[in-house]
Amino acid sequence: MNKTRNFDSYPRFLTWLMALMLSDLVAGCGSGDEAPGPAAAAPPVATTKALTAYSFAAFPAAAATIDEAAKTVAVTLPSGTAVTTLVATFAGTGAGVKVGTTAQTSATSANDFTSPVAYIVSAADGSTATYTVTATVASATAKASKQ
Repeated sequence: MNKTRNFDSYPRFLTWLMALMLSDLVAGCGSGDEAPGPAAAAPPVATTKALTAYSFAAFPAAAATIDEAAKTVAVTLPSGTAVTTLVATFAGTGAGVKVGTTAQTSATSANDFTSPVAYIVSAADGSTATYTVTATVASATAKASKQ
């Protein structure tokens, strides 16, 4: 008779278990009328855009002077330097650098510095800052006076 009692208690247990699972299912389902929660704010887009270092690959000792307020870069090169295909090495805080519409790659892109060159530094948000880079060739007399 003991076996019958244990067997008779299973249907009651299963009935309660099914009732509990059904109540959880009903409680977990929403009506769909709830207002959606606030949308997650988009992360801020970087606005930084600056040239932080500048030199010419062939003349690493020719230090550049960067004037952040005026957005200018000045470099004096040794006497006799050809300035028509100089390759600049630069670093910055922006998302990209262009001269005109041509993307620039540090230590790779060559430019003609016969006249000042405008480097356009872009931030991730699309804003830009333009730096005017001037390469001045030292005169032969300046070179001779340093010796």
